[in-house]
Amino acid sequence: MKTDRIIQDDVKAKIKILVVEDNLLSRKYLGFVLKNWGYKFDECSNGKLAIENITIHKYDLILMDIQMPELDGHETARYIRSNLKLGLPIIAMTSHSDEEEREKCLFSGMNDYMAKPINEEELYNIITNYLFTTVVLNKEKPVKTELLPGAENSLKVSLQLQDSIDNSKKIINLDYLIEISKGDTKFVNEMVKIFLTENHDEIRCLENAIVENNFEGIKIGANKLRSSIPFFGLDKVIEKEVIELETLATDKIDIEKIKILFSKIKKASEMANIELQSV
Repeated sequence: MKTDRIIQDDVKAKIKILVVEDNLLSRKYLGFVLKNWGYKFDECSNGKLAIENITIHKYDLILMDIQMPELDGHETARYIRSNLKLGLPIIAMTSHSDEEEREKCLFSGMNDYMAKPINEEELYNIITNYLFTTVVLNKEKPVKTELLPGAENSLKVSLQLQDSIDNSKKIINLDYLIEISKGDTKFVNEMVKIFLTENHDEIRCLENAIVENNFEGIKIGANKLRSSIPFFGLDKVIEKEVIELETLATDKIDIEKIKILFSKIKKASEMANIELQSV
């Protein structure tokens, strides 16, 4: 979805976007790029808080995560359409990029969806196209409550995986983080600090869920990891294991295999934390 449309700065100054995402690293990244593009935005960590914000403030577009506590993305989108009767564009952000997930997002009332990790160029194009249509072209018209058509998502996700962890080699790769930060070392350092705190908590919660045979907790924990690890190159090391762990938890089977997968994930996370402490 490429665009040659331009939204002027005076129009951007009047636009406000709501970011709904439970992963702190992802929220930080989305806020970073939106600010660089000149957009005002609010952020919240779940659908319940999103609805509270929407009833108080007017937004022109929503970036919506799918798996969240309290109220997930699908439930939130349905409430916005059915109860609040709002037709503003809602863009789903999901770790699952298959056609089934896309159809679920559109059926819930969302207009489009993006696969994580979020590609900056695609995000810019999607936001610009929708805002140009709903704000620039129709800025004097009331917002309609019927759903906008969902556009095709062209993002392809490629996985580069390793079968084992080599203790003698570094596993952290900051190339992607440096690229999306455009050389902003302050942003990179802030993301590292967030990861060191959040990853420790994510691993602890995931381990507790496994000990308790809590498949729903395991699934939620794995999904949060999938959102975090690409920022530091860990998707090249453990994404295969995280995806398989999430799949098993979704099917509520094979807790012993889950434990084996988790042992590699935990080891990689510990190594990553040690490396990042010296960054």
